[in-house]
Amino acid sequence: MSEKEYHGHELSINRVGGTRQLDLCKCTEQARLAIPRGTTEEALADWLTPETRSRVPIDRHPDLEAAARSLLSNRPHRMGGYHDGVQSDATERPASQLLLLQIASDSGMDWCWGDGGAYYFWIKPHHLDAEDFSGVEMRLECH
Repeated sequence: MSEKEYHGHELSINRVGGTRQLDLCKCTEQARLAIPRGTTEEALADWLTPETRSRVPIDRHPDLEAAARSLLSNRPHRMGGYHDGVQSDATERPASQLLLLQIASDSGMDWCWGDGGAYYFWIKPHHLDAEDFSGVEMRLECH
């Protein structure tokens, strides 16, 4: 396994007396990247470093990219189509809203929504037809 360190911030809401206080604190996590079969830890390390990426055979790049990005639960970013729900299931024919955009937690981008969830942006079909994005709704689903 190869490790990568991620730095981020966490926002917490605390109650102090009768008031709410927002706290922003720095956090650091170690991510363990799964190495694809038939690939060495050195190959992944070379692929992660732009100066040494040329050492890795071209046919190994797609597998290494997937490992380095390590999208949680293999949930991709998506535009349109069905959503990959964390707490909800995709419906066969959404009548009232359509998926406009799905942005998943993505270690390669240092993005983690909630505890590994995804943001979903929804639009009503008639708003999409009219190219009116003022009514787009956003939902966060996480574990």
